[in-house]
Amino acid sequence: MKKTIEKVALVAQTVIALIVAIICLLMALGNIPTISTDSSSGKVVLVLVCIFSGLYLAFAIYNLYVAFSDRNVLRYVMLTADNNKSTSASGKVLKKIAVSNSTLVEGIKVRRLQVRPDEKMGFKMRVDLDVDSNEVNMALEKYRCLLIDSYINILGLKFSSIDFRIRKVTTTYTPDVAKAEQQAKTITNNNKQSVEQPVNEEHHTEQPQPEQPIEAETVEVETEQTEEQPTVDVTEDIVVTVEDAEQSEETEKEEK
Repeated sequence: MKKTIEKVALVAQTVIALIVAIICLLMALGNIPTISTDSSSGKVVLVLVCIFSGLYLAFAIYNLYVAFSDRNVLRYVMLTADNNKSTSASGKVLKKIAVSNSTLVEGIKVRRLQVRPDEKMGFKMRVDLDVDSNEVNMALEKYRCLLIDSYINILGLKFSSIDFRIRKVTTTYTPDVAKAEQQAKTITNNNKQSVEQPVNEEHHTEQPQPEQPIEAETVEVETEQTEEQPTVDVTEDIVVTVEDAEQSEETEKEEK
């Protein structure tokens, strides 16, 4: 039924927009009297334009609401279906089970329940709650387990996820103010020290010493000294032998 109304509203908005456009075009061409004229025909045109403008505005607001509102909420949930029969449960039935289970958990009150389809052709539930407890997580987990058990055993329905949204919390827990102040002082002092420490380190940092050039290692290559062979002065030996020969000849002459 809702989808039929949405289609009718969209078609009506389109038709009214065309009618208003045609009226404006005819007034611009001078085929019909303009709105500013004081004649009776001008007043009729003014009334028609106002009526169609109001209808167009109403249908436009409705279509915008439909487009941006949450339309994924299901009114009925299919339990079983085959070629010959099908069984579905309404949202009121699902909410009644949720409310009856909330009475079994102290401090849980159901405000709103919504069922939506998920990506895997299943269903997911979101429940808005008011919680009156000092251990909220414990109470919610207990309530979730009750819902899972009830829907499976009563309707044979398993939700892919059951999400809770807490709208109001009432608790009697009072935190320890003195302990909180001590923790706050400790955290503040640690933060101050962490901020001041880098500044002090910048003032006390030693200047980097200039890098000393690395002396190249001299590699001494020891060359083996070869023993010099004594050279024989051949000319000296020859001269000596000639002189000896002349002296020997002179001595021989003298002896003779």
